[in-house]
Amino acid sequence: VKFDMDTFKGLARSSQVAFYSAIIAAKAKLVERYRRKQQKQQDTKSRMKANGFRAKLNRQEGGGLQKKKKKKIRPNAGGGNTGFQSEEELNMKKAIAQKKKADLLAAEQAKESGEAEKVVLNVEAGGGLVKVNIYSVAIFTCLTELAARKNSIEYLPEDLGNLRDLTALDISNNEVRWLPPSMTDLRALNLLDVRNNRLLELPEGIGGCTGLATLRADHNALYDLPESICACKLLTRVTLDHCEFQVIPAWINQIQSIDRLSLAHNKIKKLPPMWGPFSQNLVELRLNYNMLSNIPQQFTWMTRLKILDLSGNAVVAIPKSFGACQALEELHVDFCSLEHMDVHLAQCSRLVNFTFDGNEEMKYPPREVQMKGAQLVLKYFRQIIDCPRTNIMLLDNFDLEDFDDKILEFRSVTWLNLSNNAITKVPSEIRQLLFVELVNMNNNKLGCVPRIFNLMDTVTDMSFDNNAVEGIEPGIVLLSNLTRLSLSSNIITRIHPSVFKLTKLEILDLNDNKIGKLPGLVGELRKLVSLALGSNKIEQIPPEIGRLTMLRQLVLFGNRISELPHAMEKLVSLEVLTISQNRIERFPATLARALTNLRELWLTHNQLRVLPSDMGHMTTLEELWIQDNLLELIPEELGHLTKLKVLAMTGNKIHEIPRHVKTLKIATNAERDKGEEFWQDFELDAFSMAEDSAGDTDVSLATTARPFAGDSSVMSLSGNPTIVSSTLGSGNIAAMSVLSASGALDASARSATIPLEDSGTIGANATQMSEATTAGNLTAELGEEGAAPAGRVSKNRKKAS
Repeated sequence: VKFDMDTFKGLARSSQVAFYSAIIAAKAKLVERYRRKQQKQQDTKSRMKANGFRAKLNRQEGGGLQKKKKKKIRPNAGGGNTGFQSEEELNMKKAIAQKKKADLLAAEQAKESGEAEKVVLNVEAGGGLVKVNIYSVAIFTCLTELAARKNSIEYLPEDLGNLRDLTALDISNNEVRWLPPSMTDLRALNLLDVRNNRLLELPEGIGGCTGLATLRADHNALYDLPESICACKLLTRVTLDHCEFQVIPAWINQIQSIDRLSLAHNKIKKLPPMWGPFSQNLVELRLNYNMLSNIPQQFTWMTRLKILDLSGNAVVAIPKSFGACQALEELHVDFCSLEHMDVHLAQCSRLVNFTFDGNEEMKYPPREVQMKGAQLVLKYFRQIIDCPRTNIMLLDNFDLEDFDDKILEFRSVTWLNLSNNAITKVPSEIRQLLFVELVNMNNNKLGCVPRIFNLMDTVTDMSFDNNAVEGIEPGIVLLSNLTRLSLSSNIITRIHPSVFKLTKLEILDLNDNKIGKLPGLVGELRKLVSLALGSNKIEQIPPEIGRLTMLRQLVLFGNRISELPHAMEKLVSLEVLTISQNRIERFPATLARALTNLRELWLTHNQLRVLPSDMGHMTTLEELWIQDNLLELIPEELGHLTKLKVLAMTGNKIHEIPRHVKTLKIATNAERDKGEEFWQDFELDAFSMAEDSAGDTDVSLATTARPFAGDSSVMSLSGNPTIVSSTLGSGNIAAMSVLSASGALDASARSATIPLEDSGTIGANATQMSEATTAGNLTAELGEEGAAPAGRVSKNRKKAS
C-alpha cells in the first residue's frame, strides 16, 4: 500500500487530528502488509520443498523424461546495465554474496572469541543483496557497523534491536518509510544516517539510543521530532535539511550537548523565543532557505557560535545583538531581503568569511561601501564603532557620495576625516557635533566650503584640498580658534580679506589655485609659521610680509615673481624658502646675510646669472638647489657652508668650481627629520645624483631622479661645461657630469677628472662634448693630489669601456 505525500499534506491542512489518525492507520496497514509478506514467503518455501520431493520421486520412478524448465534470466539489479544478465554474471554475484556472508560469519565468530573488536557489513547497491538480505541481518548479533546505502530498501526488520553492539547504522538513499520501535534497544548506537528516504517521523523510542551522537535525517518528510530524543544526552550533531519542519520544538533547550544544528531548506517561520543553555553551546547553526522574517535577540547568548547561515530568508535587518557573537567566524546572509545592517556587527572581531550577495535593496551601509566587498564593510563599521573610544571618525577612502548620517549619533567626535570620497554636500545637522576640532574633507567634490562649518567655533584645523572650491566665504572669520587652513588644489582666484582676520592662524596652504595677488593684509597673520602659495599667478610679494617674524616656511614656487623685496630680511626665523619656477634674476645679498637660520633654499628654474658671495653667511644651510638657471660662476664663499648635504647645480653654464667648494665634505646618507614635510617635495626639478663608496669604484652615472629622505647626499654638476686645465684649448671643453666619491679615468678613456680633497673626483664624460671639441686633442692634466696610480687607471679604463 503506497500513500501519496500530497494526500498527507492535505489532511494536515484540514485537521491535525485526522492527519495523525491517517498516519496511525497507514502504519498499521504497513505492518499488516509486512506480516502477510512474511507468511507468503513461508508458504512459498513449503511448496517448493514439497514440489522438490515429488519431482525426486518421479525421477526415481522413470519420470526423468519430463521436460526440464528453462531457467529465467533475471534483469540486472545493479543499476549499471539495462539489459539482461548472463548466467556467468549471476553466478559471480552468487559467489560474491556467499563470500560476504561467510566473511560476516567468520567476523562474528572472531568477535565472540575476542579476536576482533568490530564486525562491519557494508552492502552497497549491486553488492550481493541476492543472498545477504537486510531482513536477516539481525541474526548477526555481534554486528557493530551496518551500511546499506542505495538498495531501495523499504522496511527494516522488527528485530533490529537485537544488534546490541551496533554503533553505526547507515541506510541512506533508500525507500525506508518508518523505523522499527525496537531501535530503542540500540543503546550503543553512535551514528544514525537515514538521509534520502521517505520517513514521516522518527520512532518514539529513539530516546533509548542514549549513546547517539550524530543524527542525519536530511531529505525526508519529517515535520517534527519526538520529545524522547531529549534523553540522548550525548547528541552533538543534528542535520535535518530538506524536510517539512515549520517550527523548532521549544523543548530542544533540554539537549544542551548539541553544538551543530542544520535545518536548511525547511519552512520555518519563527525561532523559539528562548533557547537558553542550548544556544550557549551552539558552534554551528544553519537555517538557510527557510521563511524567517526577523532574527530574535537570543543571539546575544550564542557566545560560542562560529558559523551562522541565514541565506535565502526574508530577513530585513541584522540586529545589534549579532555583536555579542564574539566567536563568529563565518556569516552568510545571501539572497535575503536585507535593508539594514547594524554597525555593531564589526564587534565580531574574528569574522573572516562574510557574504551578503543578492541583497539589492539594502540601504545601509552605503551602496559605495557595499560595492567594495564584505571586508571593507566590516572595516567601515569598525571605524564607526571605535569612535566612542577614540573620538575620531575615520571614514576616508570609501568613495562615499553622500554624508553618512550615522556620524551624527556620535556627538563626542573631535576628529572628522571624510577625505578621498565623492561627497558633494554636507548636511546642516553636522552642527550637532559640538566638539569637532579637526575637519578633513580633502579629495571630494565640494563646490565651496559649507557655511555650516563657519558656525563650529571649536574647529582648529580645516582642510578642503583638491575639491572644486571657487572662493572663501566671508563667514570664515567666525572660526576664531582656527590655526590651520588648507585649500590647495582648488580654483580660488582671490583671498578674501576675512581670512586675514584669523589672528590665530599658523598654517595657510593655498597651493595650486588661480590666485593673482597676495594682499598686504597678509602681514596681519602675525602667528603664521607656514605660508604656501605655490603654483598660482602671483607677480609680486608685498612688503608687509616682513611682519611675519615667526614664519619658518615660505613656499612660492610656480608663480610669476621677478624680484624679492628687502622686507624679507626681517624673516629671521625662516628655515625653508622655495621660490623655484619664477622669473627671479637676482638673489639679494642683504637677504643672504639676514636669513642665517635657513636650512633649505630652492632657486631652481629661474633666471639667476650670479649668486651673491654673502651666501657664505648661511652657515646653517643644508640643501641648496640652483638647477636650470644661467649661472656661470659659483662664489668661493659656498665653501664655508660646512653643514651642506645637497648641492644641485645641473642645467647651468658653470665653467669652474672654486677650490674651497671642491674641498667641501658633503655628508653621506643624509636624512631629514622623520615626519618633516616641505612643500617643495612636490616639485619635479631635474638633477643628477651620485653615490659611491670608498675604494676602487667607477665614476657614477648621472640620473634624473630626485633623492628623497634617506638617499645619499649629492653634489650634482651635470650639464655644466667646466675648464679642466689651463692647457685645454678654448674649444676643448668637456661636459662635466657627476661629482662622485672616488675614482679617476685617464685621457685614453675619453674623460677628464679633477681631484677633490678628501671627498673624491669630478668625472667629466667626454662622450657628450660640445661641437667645439676637437677629436684626438683632448688631454687631462691632473693636479698633484689627483694623480692616479697606473694600476688604478687601467682598471677604471676597463670598466669605462
